[in-house]
Amino acid sequence: MHLKSTSNTFQALSTFTRICATKLSNRLPKASSLYRFRYLPIMLITGSLAQSAQAADIEMEIENITKLTGTLLWSIFDNENSYKTESTPVVAGRSRVTSKTIKVTLHDVPSGYYAIKLFHDANDNGEMDTNLLGLPQEGYGFSNNAGSFGPASFKDSKIEITEDTQITIRLR
Repeated sequence: MHLKSTSNTFQALSTFTRICATKLSNRLPKASSLYRFRYLPIMLITGSLAQSAQAADIEMEIENITKLTGTLLWSIFDNENSYKTESTPVVAGRSRVTSKTIKVTLHDVPSGYYAIKLFHDANDNGEMDTNLLGLPQEGYGFSNNAGSFGPASFKDSKIEITEDTQITIRLR
């Protein structure tokens, strides 16, 4: 999720627009009312790129872990379809459970809307264990602590990331 290539692209595009604006402004008479707007294309392009290229850190604190065994499995999604199907998370990971509260920090996350799903695989079998009625036997949670009555929807669990963000997810 690092944006080094985006930063280089941004710098090249900024230089290109500055050169274009300079050539354009040299063709305009200084008395022209358009002369004062000669840098407007640069500001519009670089401003929109800077906004889309901003990255932030997400610090997740997962609490209410009841068993100090197994692994915490988490996935972050940026759209409703991948959230529902769990097919293409933006990022997914695992953290060994060593305490009742775990902190996970993701660096350089682009600005946008995201939803987080996670569960505590206490017996490390790679799946969410359920009882005969299909109810979870292992801890699970969602961003915004959504999903009080069943799985949370993308809409209920999505969070907007525009700057460094700390969230707490309480396992059920």
